[in-house]
Amino acid sequence: VKEWLQQLPQQVRVIASSEIKVASLSHLHRGEYEAILLAEIIKAELIIFDEKAGRKSAKQRGLNVTGLLGILKLASNKNLINFTTAIEQLKATNFRVSSSLLQSLLEQ
Repeated sequence: VKEWLQQLPQQVRVIASSEIKVASLSHLHRGEYEAILLAEIIKAELIIFDEKAGRKSAKQRGLNVTGLLGILKLASNKNLINFTTAIEQLKATNFRVSSSLLQSLLEQ
């Protein structure tokens, strides 16, 4: 990792963690908190959250939010992956998802 960090690809930017304190985000874990602040700073088109609290806070701040399943669906729509296969592989892990959401995505 250290070697990779010394020769970052051009599309990768490293931005220092913010010391800004935002009371409305204080209930989040540090990673979620900083991801939201960074998304606002860089005017990100999309932020990826699977945890409810992070998703809710990001949406309240006007950010466009998706989760892992949304990313997989986007990749499938671009013919980068087979969505059904990806879901089957995901089911073999500890990833949790409601059956209704999963069924809805599979039917699209």
